Amino acid sequence: ALADIQYKGWLTIEGFTRNDPAFANSIGVWRNFSEPWDMAEKGYELIREKLAKYNP
Repeated sequence: ALADIQYKGWLTIEGFTRNDPAFANSIGVWRNFSEPWDMAEKGYELIREKLAKYNP
């Protein structure tokens, strides 16, 4: 879909943790999903993989 509209802007990943329990509870984060660096590295790999596939 992004290639169809020739989108060339930023792509980001936003991860939420339980570091601030009050905030996490307010948005429904009830457990940690991954270590922060693991999430960042895997997310970066995913973005690069999808860009290569859909925007050669």
